[in-house]
Amino acid sequence: MEHRIGHFELVRWQGSKSRRLKPKVGLWTVVLLVCGALGVSLMGAQGLGWIRLTGASVFAPGGFILLAATGPLMAFFRAAVVWLLG
Repeated sequence: MEHRIGHFELVRWQGSKSRRLKPKVGLWTVVLLVCGALGVSLMGAQGLGWIRLTGASVFAPGGFILLAATGPLMAFFRAAVVWLLG
């Protein structure tokens, strides 16, 4: 970069917004936490013999946990793309 006396030039990264992600708790965070807790508690109750799930309901605890795990993963990928695009 060439310096010229009397000329003020702003480097692009100095004027742009901060790229740091701001943590926040929203509705989806609460929903995903509830789904994860429900899935873990159903698996625990089934493992201890307190409940017996049969048929298609056997997959419900795993589905809740999968939903709770993929939600933040998609949010992470979205935030990474937004960060990379600036």
